[in-house]
Amino acid sequence: MPNQFIKIIIAALLFCFSHPLWANEIESEIKAVEAQLIYEDALKQVVDGEYDKALRRLNWIVSAYPETRYMQLATDKREEVGILLQQPKPISGMSRAGLVGFGTLYTTWL
Repeated sequence: MPNQFIKIIIAALLFCFSHPLWANEIESEIKAVEAQLIYEDALKQVVDGEYDKALRRLNWIVSAYPETRYMQLATDKREEVGILLQQPKPISGMSRAGLVGFGTLYTTWL
């Protein structure tokens, strides 16, 4: 009788604290959603011209979420952002206006 009682207790504990079979599926879905959100944020950073931040987010996806489909997308986009990051920054509005004004005055003087 006590032997059977111990078996019931052990079975109940195993049932309560076992890893559910569907937990792996849910975990992979959560990782996919996380990777999607990070990827979308990286694309937003690219549109805003924050290439260094976008590159860090894309590297994060590649390293932390390799089993998702966003890893391949991030790898491809990372190459594009790397090219954009190497491009010189455009002249700001105030500097550009000053340069155009100086150029106009200088060419008029010549």
